[in-house]
Amino acid sequence: MVDHLMDLVQVVEFEMEDVAASMERAMLSLLGKLFTENPPRLTTIQRIFKGMWNCKVMVLEAKQGLLQFLFEDAKAMDWVVQQTPWPVKERVLQLQPGEEADDLEKRSYELG
Repeated sequence: MVDHLMDLVQVVEFEMEDVAASMERAMLSLLGKLFTENPPRLTTIQRIFKGMWNCKVMVLEAKQGLLQFLFEDAKAMDWVVQQTPWPVKERVLQLQPGEEADDLEKRSYELG
């Protein structure tokens, strides 16, 4: 049975430079939660914050309710996280490093 299971296992090899590049991208990213009933589209979120922060940023949906913000510059990312939370048209965006994501998922805000 073990031999049969081993036949099903697929080994994936990664180049070290690909691993290093992925780790560097992770170091330049923040997870965010936009507290709203009706979240805007990702392209709208990216446009809003790119203008507010005056830096290049890419926004991805990390998982349900969480967004990942990828920065090109560590200085810009540090400035953005120090200013959090960000108020945007009766919405609140909370940002923090990925290792603190569990706390972010549990957080809530009263909007009024």
